[in-house]
Amino acid sequence: MKKLLAYAALFAVVALTSCKYDDDDLWNSVHGLENRVAKLEELCKQMNTNISSLQTIVTALQNNVYVTGTTPLMKDGKEIGYTITFSKGNPITIYHGKDGQDGEDGITPTISVKKDTDGVYYWTLNGEFIVVDGGKIQAEGTNGTNGTTPQFKIENDYWFVSYDNGANWTQLGKATGEDGVGGDSMFSGVDYETSTDYVIFTLSNGTQIKLPTWSAFEALQRLCNETNTNLSALQTIVTALQNNDYITSVDPLTENGKVVGYTIKFAKSNPIVIYNGKDGADGNTPVIGVKKDTDGIYYWTLDGEFIVVDGQKIKAQGTDGNNGADGSDGVTPKLEIREGYWWISYDNGTNWTQLGKATGEDGKDADSIKITQDENNVYFELADGTVITISKTGQSADPNVIQFEDALVKAICITNWDANGDGELSYEEAATVTTIGIEFSGKGIFAFNELQYFTGITSIPDSAFSMCKELLTIKLPNNLISIGKKAFYYCESIAKIHIPANIESIGNSAFELCMQLTDLTFDKGSKLKAITGSYEESTSVGIANCNGTFMSCKNLSTIEIPASVEVIDACAFRNCKKLTSITFEKGSKLTRLGGGYIEGFCYGCFAHCSALISIDIPASVKVIDAGAFYECTSLTDVFVESGSQLQIINGGTDFGNIRMYYGAFSKCTALQRFDAQNCTQIATIGEAAFYDCNNLTLFKIGTKIPPTCGNNAFSLINSNSVLKVASENIDAYKNATEWKRFASITGLDE
Repeated sequence: MKKLLAYAALFAVVALTSCKYDDDDLWNSVHGLENRVAKLEELCKQMNTNISSLQTIVTALQNNVYVTGTTPLMKDGKEIGYTITFSKGNPITIYHGKDGQDGEDGITPTISVKKDTDGVYYWTLNGEFIVVDGGKIQAEGTNGTNGTTPQFKIENDYWFVSYDNGANWTQLGKATGEDGVGGDSMFSGVDYETSTDYVIFTLSNGTQIKLPTWSAFEALQRLCNETNTNLSALQTIVTALQNNDYITSVDPLTENGKVVGYTIKFAKSNPIVIYNGKDGADGNTPVIGVKKDTDGIYYWTLDGEFIVVDGQKIKAQGTDGNNGADGSDGVTPKLEIREGYWWISYDNGTNWTQLGKATGEDGKDADSIKITQDENNVYFELADGTVITISKTGQSADPNVIQFEDALVKAICITNWDANGDGELSYEEAATVTTIGIEFSGKGIFAFNELQYFTGITSIPDSAFSMCKELLTIKLPNNLISIGKKAFYYCESIAKIHIPANIESIGNSAFELCMQLTDLTFDKGSKLKAITGSYEESTSVGIANCNGTFMSCKNLSTIEIPASVEVIDACAFRNCKKLTSITFEKGSKLTRLGGGYIEGFCYGCFAHCSALISIDIPASVKVIDAGAFYECTSLTDVFVESGSQLQIINGGTDFGNIRMYYGAFSKCTALQRFDAQNCTQIATIGEAAFYDCNNLTLFKIGTKIPPTCGNNAFSLINSNSVLKVASENIDAYKNATEWKRFASITGLDE
């Protein structure tokens, strides 16, 4: 083709002129044309190489093949692409795109892949799925024509594409011309440095494909082996419990100076090894455990649910003295990784069931067995919270009897609820208890995880554990509906609290002054309606009393508010000095952020949370009360969600001996941006609402009619502050009281 073009040009010169002629420009034009054609042919070649490589990547993802090497491809000292090698199959080459330089003039087609809603990768052309005979073309093979790789060619200055390995070709558009556009690279990036576990291929359409490296597969295989070791160990633990065996030693297992597990030795049974979890294995790592059912027998669980085969749960302990009443009793499940998937067997490997991918992009961390011990017992805590206690003293342990970690807790329980007088508390006896009263209040207990077995309790009474200053850990029963006032008041050592989903109400000061509380979580599907708090003037001492559910939990740093919560009352989180992050579960029903002030004190729900940096206010919130965020001195950004129903931002002034301003955001001295452009219903901004926000430089609001402002609503804001409103409302705001304090008022779109 190049020769034909050159000959055609020469012929034109000879035929059209007989005089001496300077043909340099003509020859330069010919050579320029030849150069463009050469570039297009090279582009076509590289595009077909990239398409073939992309097919290999998708197939590797489908077949769980892993990457063994990524090597830069060099030309004239410049990196032009990569060579990728795999555990199976041939290497591939990926070329960098020229970002529109090659294929200048003309339209360069962009081929890529995209995962559809069915989870399958399909080929795309210029961002749209390729459809042939009414069906999309799969980039991963399953049957028939699925998995076919498109091919390109340039013929007569046009791009052609084939979807059937070259049997038929479809013309796309000009490869050369005057008004074309350049094509993008099929691959916008290959990242092999961020993680040693993955190579990440990013396509021009933003799609990312992650392929594991050999190290990730090696880690998974090790995880599988260690999980099977843990399952076998768990079977031994349950059998030891059943046979009244006891532990003679617990020795740490170290690797490169780090504890990776434990070796447990028994008086009767063989030693076992338990490995720590790896906390981050990619893919869905199945969590196998055991749990005692209502019949008092331990059964195997998978991801927290009892394993059921042929309508029957699988026992983790033998019964009737013969390792089970039938063939499946007492059998240990086995796991293996096969072609990148987890498989499980419940019959010693005769039959296997596929569970899920062992490698993937959205995996969850693997859980482990947590081991603790004291002078008399070793405690094995499973992922679902089940605790199995094995004696170290050689004394027999009845599997029907609760093994208490704390001797004082046991003594109180025996005194009050040992129905048969045997000096022990059985699971059955615990389940019949309907209230614990205040038997534990002020006592020096340190652990009460066994409370979870008191399944007849629906409420923790007022002050039930108040002033238990040594209490470190406690597990609440799942069937609880309420927690009373001051139930855990001043339990200053407790570090972790998990609130079960069925709890609908928590009383004032329930967890106030739990100063070591760092881990506060709520079950998914929480029914909690309010996080309570209150304040009132005390006539006896002339000051106000305040009570907040989590007030003065000074080490609490993060909290996610359940979607069910409709109100956060005054003082609820007041004075939580280390609280840096407050988030709201999707679908929040929150309508009010409470607050107030009296006698020179502010009682906002988040008042004095001096570490809080930013907050997104849910769209459902209608009122933010006075002092809600008073003196949140690290707060820089407030954003109100789209569809906001916010109507009132309250404030006020205390005219006592010293005039004090208690607006919703008063004295948020670090506040720079308040984005309420999604708020179209704000009617009132109260007195001193943003008083002394001296770094406030940008305030956006979407309300058309300027809200009524109280005195000093924006007093002492930054002298360079900018107010942004809808362009058609600028004049209205410029003429409105208090809004004039802003240095400039401009349009939201400016």
